[in-house]
Amino acid sequence: MDNISQIFELKSEESYKIFENSGSLIHLLYAADLNNIQALDYIDKNHELFNNYFTNDYLQYLIVASYKGYGYAMNNLGYLYHYGLRVKQDFKKAKEYYEKSNTSYSMNNLGYLYHCGLGVEQDFKKAEEYYKKSGIPTALKNLKNLKRGKF
Repeated sequence: MDNISQIFELKSEESYKIFENSGSLIHLLYAADLNNIQALDYIDKNHELFNNYFTNDYLQYLIVASYKGYGYAMNNLGYLYHYGLRVKQDFKKAKEYYEKSNTSYSMNNLGYLYHCGLGVEQDFKKAEEYYKKSGIPTALKNLKNLKRGKF
């Protein structure tokens, strides 16, 4: 496949493998850094895939993209700090990135911090508010667990 737009049309995992195996993943991240809409959309739609396979290049992309105000990048950086993946675990930094992100995923993650009291004072009311604001299936499951007194 010579045309990068053909790669974007493939299923997420197939296209990711092509980017990774061809050595062009760094080019994808560079294109995103230059605000290439197609590259940004691809990463945005496949951010969970990138989290599963993330590389040092992806970590660098997240840092650059978060400085540019890209919400999913901020959420994903928060996630790395939350779980201590390739960075030192820091719940306060995770919270800061989640708040800046203001995406449905980050609202769920903030809810979880308050639910469990990770880096913040445990507050079930705030956890509930964030879970409801998120609305994603994981947040709704977390909300049910909150109401049942589970973590």
